[in-house]
Amino acid sequence: MANNHQLEVKCNVNNCTYWQQGNICTADQIQVSSTDCGEDMEMGSFEEPATSASSHQTQCVSFRPNKNKSK
Repeated sequence: MANNHQLEVKCNVNNCTYWQQGNICTADQIQVSSTDCGEDMEMGSFEEPATSASSHQTQCVSFRPNKNKSK
């Protein structure tokens, strides 16, 4: 079933190809991986911009490093 609802995805990994000013993800499709953590463990924060070298560091399978953006 097709869903025409558009969802705004927030992301602070500012060296991703899909990152846009305002912490907006512009990818057409998002894939997120599950990681085992304790129930009380936070995975991340939007307090500070983040950089990552791979999708594994972000838990976002859609992550692609922006070669023009330095770490």
